[in-house]
Amino acid sequence: MISIRLHPAAQREIRRAFDWYLQEAGQRIAAGFLDDFEQTLALLKNHPEIGEPGGSNTRRLIFQRYPYTVVYRLKDEALEIVATAHHSRQPEYWAGRL
Repeated sequence: MISIRLHPAAQREIRRAFDWYLQEAGQRIAAGFLDDFEQTLALLKNHPEIGEPGGSNTRRLIFQRYPYTVVYRLKDEALEIVATAHHSRQPEYWAGRL
C-alpha cells in the first residue's frame, strides 16, 4: 500500500490554514477544511495518478470545497505532498522544495 509523506512546509501550510479558518470562520469551518484535506489524501492514496500533471514531475489535485490544491509527486512507493497551496498564492512558489 502506498504511504503518504508531507513536506514540513506543506504541514505548516495546513496548520496555518486551519488556524486561519478557526480564527476567522469558527470551529465548524476549520474542521471542514481538515475533513476536505483528509478526503483529498484518501482519494490520492487510492488513486495516486488522479491529479493533473504539473511541472517537475508533480501532480495537482484540487480540494472539493476549499480553495486549495495539493501538489504532490510519487517517489519511492510513496506519495510526497510538496505543498498545500491556496489558490491566491503565486503559482509554483513551492518549486524550491523539490
